[in-house]
Amino acid sequence: MDKNEDIKWAGIFLLLIVPVTVLRAFAMQRCWEWFISPTFNLRHLGMVETLGIALTCSAFIPSNRPNLDGPNFRKELIHIAVLPFVILIYGYIYKSLM
Repeated sequence: MDKNEDIKWAGIFLLLIVPVTVLRAFAMQRCWEWFISPTFNLRHLGMVETLGIALTCSAFIPSNRPNLDGPNFRKELIHIAVLPFVILIYGYIYKSLM
């Protein structure tokens, strides 16, 4: 990739950080509502609480950060953006089987 292409994809990554973070928190919130709350008789979480838990978990659980210089950056970016939808789909299927 050339320099302009790198800058473009880095910009796309920066623009996606907030929406993807909120989407991942939403997926976590739904999974909590579908599985954790009924199993352990706990209340549902709000979005801010879920964002706080996700932030706390991310501080202690290592994750793979996308390599902005790597050849697979586009694939990594797509993976990051699509993963919450996959989690929601699988979670909904599992919930339907309960």
